Amino acid sequence: MRRRLPVTVVTGFLGSGKTTLINHILTEGHGLRLAVVVNEFGELGIDGSLIDRRAGPVTELANGCLCCVNQGNLAMTLAQIARDGAALDGIIVETSGLADPLGVVDVLVHGHFACDLVLDCVITLVDSANFDAGLANATVAYQQLTGADLLVLNKADLVDAATLTLLRERLRTLNRHAASVTASHAGLPVGMLLGTGRHDVLRPRRDVEHHTGEVSVASLTLHRPVDHQRFLTWVETLAGRALRVKALVRFDGDPRAFVFNGVGARQDLTQAPPAARLRLGDAGALIVVLGGDLDSADIEDGLRRSGAI
Repeated sequence: MRRRLPVTVVTGFLGSGKTTLINHILTEGHGLRLAVVVNEFGELGIDGSLIDRRAGPVTELANGCLCCVNQGNLAMTLAQIARDGAALDGIIVETSGLADPLGVVDVLVHGHFACDLVLDCVITLVDSANFDAGLANATVAYQQLTGADLLVLNKADLVDAATLTLLRERLRTLNRHAASVTASHAGLPVGMLLGTGRHDVLRPRRDVEHHTGEVSVASLTLHRPVDHQRFLTWVETLAGRALRVKALVRFDGDPRAFVFNGVGARQDLTQAPPAARLRLGDAGALIVVLGGDLDSADIEDGLRRSGAI
């Protein structure tokens, strides 16, 4: 009898908390050996260096989404994991914030692997405080919601009870098949996320939605540290153009490295974990900006004009 290896797909629009949820799963002390595949839209991979590696291997697929140009790379990666995964208890696939999760489902359905890779659940995270902005800016946000088996209304601590009630009602009209739960900082029991068998193989399927160019990416590598306050001021100048700014960054006069995340008006700065410091290396900053009609040279020029570099 062929071995069965469950696959959990974690998706959600930009900044919804996918990496936080996965790290929560990986550090829960459940004893499971889990491989993680992380997809990034831009050519500079950052999220892969933020994934905790204590529970198993982490593979990063950058410069394209799993629902289109990276589908072949995903199939090859999963095939390698299936060949080497006798000691594994499961696989987690984190899509980019711009991917249709059914692209991953297609790979699982049509791929040929050394063991049976069985889709356990598609988990879609929802930014409860930024829900309307996500739907307004990308058709793929809608596809992520309708493709879910479990909807996690994350960042529930940032909105009131009435907003959560309205959000649940709206999500129910979009996807009546999925269960929904609320969370703050993506903190949920692992038993609600892994080994649930929530995916219904008999559920009607739609075609995978591929990108139409509505979101672009600008990636920058800076070779020296930046001015802290002027960097934050520069991020604010991107309002209306950028859906998300993420960076590994060092600041003038500070030997530490930081992870910066900017979504909408929210900004978050935390110290970089060891793998992220290694990813940054000797560079001053790795910056990825996602939004509409972006150009890397123009973004770098804006940084220079701001005085951040």
